[in-house]
Amino acid sequence: MDILHEESSFQEENSGVSEERQNSEEKEGLVAETSEECSEEGGVAEVGYELQNTQLGGQTRAIFVHQLPRKGLSFQLWPAATALCWYLDHTYGNSGMQVASSSYAIPGVGGKEGEEVSGVKRRRLRVLELGAGTGMVGVLAARLGAHVTLTDLAHVLPNLEQNVELNKLTVEAGGGSLSVHLLQWGVKEDVTALGQEPFDLILASDVVYYDTLFEPLVKTLKWLVGASPVVLLAHLRRWKKDKHFFRMASKFFHLEVVHQHPPPENYRTGVVVYRLTRHKYDKLGRASCCSNGW
Repeated sequence: MDILHEESSFQEENSGVSEERQNSEEKEGLVAETSEECSEEGGVAEVGYELQNTQLGGQTRAIFVHQLPRKGLSFQLWPAATALCWYLDHTYGNSGMQVASSSYAIPGVGGKEGEEVSGVKRRRLRVLELGAGTGMVGVLAARLGAHVTLTDLAHVLPNLEQNVELNKLTVEAGGGSLSVHLLQWGVKEDVTALGQEPFDLILASDVVYYDTLFEPLVKTLKWLVGASPVVLLAHLRRWKKDKHFFRMASKFFHLEVVHQHPPPENYRTGVVVYRLTRHKYDKLGRASCCSNGW
C-alpha cells in the first residue's frame, strides 16, 4: 500500500475528528462505561478492552483505563489504539509476548518465560509505548506477558500511573509488568534515561498528527530502534500532510502494512498498522527497497 499517493478525495474531511472520536462508540471488544467518579467538573470515564483471543493465565480478560477528555488529546482513547490492541490480541493472544532469547519480536512465538521449546530458551518481550496517552495499548501488551515501559510528556504521567495501578493485578496474572517514564520526542537525554538494555518492540498509535512533531518523532525512533527491534505503528489518516511523516520515516525505515482495520463509526478510512524496521544496507551503502512503494 502506497500512502504517499493518496486519492485526491481524501482531504481534511475529518477536521472535526476530535469531537467525533470522543462521542463515537469503538468496535472490536471496546466497552465504555461512565465511572462513578465522573462529574461535570471531573469528566472521568473508564474505558475497557476485553481480550478476545487469549488462552493465557489469569481469570480477568478485560483491561481498563481512565479517560479525562476535558484535559486534552493525550487523555482520550483514539481509534488507532483500539485497532493496535486488536492486532496484538490476535497476534500474541494464544502464545503470549515471548521471543527466543537470542532474537527480537517475532509474532506468534510462545512458551513460558525461561522455558526451552525445541531447544530454544524464551523470554518475555521488552516493550516501549511511545506517546502512550491513556496507556491502553501498553497495558494490553503487559497483560499478554510483556515487560512494558509507558512513555509520554510530564503532564500525562499521573494518569498513566493511575491506569497502571488500575490494572496491576490483571497484568501480574499474565506475567507482565508496567513502568512509566518521561519521554519527550527529540530529546536524547530522555531516551538515554530509559537505560542501556534495548527494547524488542516499540508500540505507537495515533502519534502522527502535528507536522511540527514529525522530525522529533523520527529522531526518537532512530535512537530507540537498533538493527533488529521492530516498531508497530497504528495510524488513522486524517490529513494529506500525514504522508510527509511517512516519507521522512522511509529514509531510515522499511515500512510494511501488517493490518488494515475496519473504519470506525463516522470515518471513511480505517486504521492501518505498519511494521517499521531499520533499513539494511548492501556493501555499496544502498538501502533495501520498501515493499509498499515508498
